[in-house]
Amino acid sequence: MNITTPSTSLELGARFDLDPAIAQDGDRTVDVAWPMSYSWLRTSGVHVGAIDDAPTDTTASVDPTTNVLTALRAGTGSVGLPVNSEVASISFTTVGSTVDLTGDPTFGQILTADISQRVGVQNATAVTYQCLRAGEPIEGAVGSSYALGVDDVATGISVQVSVAADSRETVTSTSSESTPIAAAILAPAVPIVTGTAQVGSELSTDPGEWTPASVDLTYQWNADGQTILGALNAAYQPTADTLGFELSVTVTGTKPGYATQSQSSTTTSAVASADVVTRRSQRSPHASKPATT
Repeated sequence: MNITTPSTSLELGARFDLDPAIAQDGDRTVDVAWPMSYSWLRTSGVHVGAIDDAPTDTTASVDPTTNVLTALRAGTGSVGLPVNSEVASISFTTVGSTVDLTGDPTFGQILTADISQRVGVQNATAVTYQCLRAGEPIEGAVGSSYALGVDDVATGISVQVSVAADSRETVTSTSSESTPIAAAILAPAVPIVTGTAQVGSELSTDPGEWTPASVDLTYQWNADGQTILGALNAAYQPTADTLGFELSVTVTGTKPGYATQSQSSTTTSAVASADVVTRRSQRSPHASKPATT
């Protein structure tokens, strides 16, 4: 019983005819053909059957109807065929690097499939791509590069690359999954409070220029660092409850794909009464505070 052994490592997609044959009557040999060849033995990582049915981590596949071994992933393996209580076996090596995914895994950045080190790609007749989010295909993401969007934040991205070549099986390789995509960082501005810190006199907020543009801003006014309930607008009119307190405003920016940022203004002088400037040190220690959280 003889099986042809590959003389060199098999590149991904390469097909090799194992050509099993059994010797009879001296020099006479008979090919072992289907269905006699249905009982191929194999090591872990080798699939026996149709290539389309091979698991994704298969190193190579043997088609028992043709006795052809096809290299699918880089690795090693062995196969054997028992006939009439005789077993012949061979070992083989398959070569080819995995697909690399390069780039900054942050919202708004671009990830790129690098197949420059993939064995056999130089002779490819067609290369196709499919980006995956958490292992599932991303609709329309079929190029070698992918711009990270809002839906990608906090998930992992990988890419499948299928390479076709003349006289070879089309082989699909999948990159390792990226780290979870990070939210981008907003660049906040320090808000400025304008106006007079006096009961009944309006204070206004200049939030400054946040980048990138189109950031949604919300406001929270504070008295001595404690939030004032309901004071959620860019403008605020101090009440008697805030008399003697130093005010500030906290501006919070949100934008899809970006981490939320907050920035507070410097404090005003102590709020004065409507008619007479009253220093905080002159207030009764029992004076009520504004409603805060």
